[in-house]
Amino acid sequence: MVVSVDKDKNIYIGAKKVFPDSLESALRKYINEGDSIKPAVVINADSSAQWGEVVRVMKAARKLGATTSATVSGNE
Repeated sequence: MVVSVDKDKNIYIGAKKVFPDSLESALRKYINEGDSIKPAVVINADSSAQWGEVVRVMKAARKLGATTSATVSGNE
């Protein structure tokens, strides 16, 4: 599953915007629906995104048993 974080602190699971308060429950839905033994979350962060938001996503995903990795995109 891909989670995106933009420079304005918006978080998206796929194309669906998720509010920070409901991040963990939204991730749980997608992680539980997956058929892999060890689910993975890839975080695609804008280069101007605040890393605190990226860490929030990583912590929530790991709490639910998923592995995480992050990539950075944007103007370099």
